[in-house]
Amino acid sequence: MSETCPDGFTCMEGVCRTEGASGVCGAGGTTLRQTVDDKVESSLKFGCTNNDDTTPDTSWYRVFSIAEEGISGDFDIESVRFGVCSTIGTPDVTIKIGTLAVAPGAMLDPTDITPLGSASATIQPTLIPKLIDVPITGTVPAGGQLVVEVRTADQLGSGNQFTIGVTAADEERPAYLRAALCGTPNATQTTTAGVPDAHVVLTVTGSR
Repeated sequence: MSETCPDGFTCMEGVCRTEGASGVCGAGGTTLRQTVDDKVESSLKFGCTNNDDTTPDTSWYRVFSIAEEGISGDFDIESVRFGVCSTIGTPDVTIKIGTLAVAPGAMLDPTDITPLGSASATIQPTLIPKLIDVPITGTVPAGGQLVVEVRTADQLGSGNQFTIGVTAADEERPAYLRAALCGTPNATQTTTAGVPDAHVVLTVTGSR
């Protein structure tokens, strides 16, 4: 839920107010997350590059169980937020949402995913970690499994490099990585893919 405010503030009716205020939070929607926080660590960088230091075709995924998030009915997606560690050039990033027909395992089979929608964002050059919000809509039916993918197409020859943001904070479930150039041609849990500390910052906001 939208109930977390900075130190010294209290959430009241979905708004962060000065300390001492009281009220019930949750008016601002529901946020699905699997990491304790969204603080992108600049010292943690994961990803391989082409021979010209650009980003190869790479996808990062998270899978959310609507029921496990305490949502008993449908979930209407409004936006996706993901972390950026650094960017060279202006790479385009594609965000896809879909439902998974089976419970997630160590790997994701794309044939088990039913698309719900997609959106794109052009990331501006930055050496300072940041969070990017991308509006995207779709409805996950009650009891469904939501899959979110953040993908960068092969940037060979473009001069573009995109490094996804990760946090050092704990995560409830590992994310998934697909990057053939890095030896992971299929979407595989980060713990199995050899990047166990890649706690990808990726959340979804919507309403129930």
